[in-house]
Amino acid sequence: MKPRERNRERCRIACGTLAVWGALLLAGSVAGGQTGTAASGAPHWVVSTEAELQTLLGHIVARAFPETPPSWECSRGHDFGAEGQKGYELLPPDNLGGGRNWFQLRESSPGRKNYLLPVDLFWEDSVWVAARPLRARQILGAVDLVRRVTRHTQLPAEVAFAEAPVGMCLQRAMTSGEVFTRSNLKPAPLIERGAIVRLIYRRPGLTVASRAEALESGGAGQAIRVRPLDVRRVCRAIVVSSGEVEVLMP
Repeated sequence: MKPRERNRERCRIACGTLAVWGALLLAGSVAGGQTGTAASGAPHWVVSTEAELQTLLGHIVARAFPETPPSWECSRGHDFGAEGQKGYELLPPDNLGGGRNWFQLRESSPGRKNYLLPVDLFWEDSVWVAARPLRARQILGAVDLVRRVTRHTQLPAEVAFAEAPVGMCLQRAMTSGEVFTRSNLKPAPLIERGAIVRLIYRRPGLTVASRAEALESGGAGQAIRVRPLDVRRVCRAIVVSSGEVEVLMP
């Protein structure tokens, strides 16, 4: 055999070997329920029994929340028929969060019917909840909240407070028993909209004070719009203390 023909034969054998190994690896991955990639790029798994489905759901949830894994419930299962006779791809939603999440079960056989699978995620721990109905923009007092072990759908970091959020301002109304979240609380305003405040203008070696009308409410360190009384031009200022703001320089 000529050298050129010998090299061509070696390449043919090597390519054939790689193809066989690729097929074996792919078959092993699907049969074993290993992680794969759907056409959309989202991870998916193959299940064929209810037991496999429950195990993989638990795995996906724990993997999505490694630090604070939630509890979960599958409120509607799937009829697999003859166990193990048909495989389904299990596709999670793009983002898992507290509350109702919709997974997809897609048939591996021709036709590829899709089935929706509702999975509820929740946490149960000690959190601060509203002791009674509360209105928006209300400043919280000690009688407005209570510590309680309850089931909720908020991420633990969103409901964790080092101490009771007394003195904070609600951004929206709350019902009795509703869990307090960081996103619904802001520092109580030191300056209310419409108040006349002391406006400070500072430059190196120069400090000028005048009076202005607050066009927005704001807490310490927040930027609000104000209108000096001697000028109709609106500017932005930082809330320094109750009744005093400092011009925010560009």
